[in-house]
Amino acid sequence: MATTTNYGWETPDDTDLVKDGALAQRTTASAIDTSLFSITNGKNVGLVPLVNTTFTTTSALQVDNVFTTDYDNYKIIFRLTACSSSGTGIRLTLVDGTTPTTTAKAFWGSSGSTNSGAAASTYGSALTYFDLIYGGSASPSLTNAVIDIIAPKLATSTGLTFNTFNLSGGVSFAYAGAGAFETNDTFEGVRFAPASGTMSGNIKIYGYRNS
Repeated sequence: MATTTNYGWETPDDTDLVKDGALAQRTTASAIDTSLFSITNGKNVGLVPLVNTTFTTTSALQVDNVFTTDYDNYKIIFRLTACSSSGTGIRLTLVDGTTPTTTAKAFWGSSGSTNSGAAASTYGSALTYFDLIYGGSASPSLTNAVIDIIAPKLATSTGLTFNTFNLSGGVSFAYAGAGAFETNDTFEGVRFAPASGTMSGNIKIYGYRNS
């Protein structure tokens, strides 16, 4: 009996009889099922894609009703391909229902460096938003951010961690940071907006399977 290269699952030989095809399929399927159960410890793990949206020359991008009780934590991949203003940061605001929060309880801190080797750091306290991406002296030509949103629908403080990169006028800015929304409010969505001007890009949001 032939087997697969990596996991050794049994597959039919070219000379096997057609009448044994059903048995061969059951044997292979059973081996795959056993391997996956062993790898995942019997749990349904991984990231579930929820949102994939491209936006163009908008002053704000809001995604409503993406945070539900189906998942405790979420991952966001945010890519900015154009921004009309120079020196503009990108702000993340949590959305209560379909309304961006006006409660000033966002705290965060981040540190990083530029391609000239200069150290850079920033922080914010008691604001309605989190500053995630920082501009330079020119409109950014490339911006990427990977953000984890922690427990937005649980009766606890919503947290976040982020890694961002911004290329502006030949100067790169790389940051890593974390923060939290101090109150135990729950949130259903998220809003991204530049401090001024418009932006274009793409956002993908995933839910982390709980088990």
